[in-house]
Amino acid sequence: MNSPTQWDRECLAWHEAGHAVVSLVMPEREPIERISIEPGDEAFGFMRTATRPHHNGTEVSLCSTMAVFLAGPLAERRFLGRATTGGADDIANARTIARDMVLRFGMGPRLGLHCPAIAGEAISEHLLRAVQADEERLLRAAERAAKTALSRNAPLVRTLAQTLLARHTLTGQELGDLIHVEINALCQLTPSFCGFLLRRFANFRSVILPNVVRNA
Repeated sequence: MNSPTQWDRECLAWHEAGHAVVSLVMPEREPIERISIEPGDEAFGFMRTATRPHHNGTEVSLCSTMAVFLAGPLAERRFLGRATTGGADDIANARTIARDMVLRFGMGPRLGLHCPAIAGEAISEHLLRAVQADEERLLRAAERAAKTALSRNAPLVRTLAQTLLARHTLTGQELGDLIHVEINALCQLTPSFCGFLLRRFANFRSVILPNVVRNA
């Protein structure tokens, strides 16, 4: 893997800062253990969360995970003014979760438990369009959540990106110390907010955003 250029590092810093801040404020997320813009085995940068015993995922936790994946590419576009190809895997991972929610877990906003694929039935062309529409609804909900989190926490994204450019890697403890300074500005999204997005995007409409709370 070639060494990243200064432009690469700037993109990575904003990208990983987007992932981290959205992970911090979305509900039902694991703590962050490490975040880095140093080249690794598979990517130039990464954010690693704690590994916990397996538990059943919820609509909210899956929506949060999709939002975290999408937050990297969205942060590039919001703070740098343009997206890069570095978000390709993030977008693919978010789409995989959306498809699993519809086809495996019965969480499609319209199809729900009535998706024939769950019972092992063949998917017709008509049903395939319905599956794809439900996937798009879930992705739109996650995208809106990520955009809201980035917008409401823009100062923290900037602080974290600048810190990553200077230090390259932060442990979970170091990230916690940085956040502690900014804690009064940290704007979290509640589970009811995520549920609201999932319900409203079943109708594919624009939404008014409620239930955003600020830490005291």
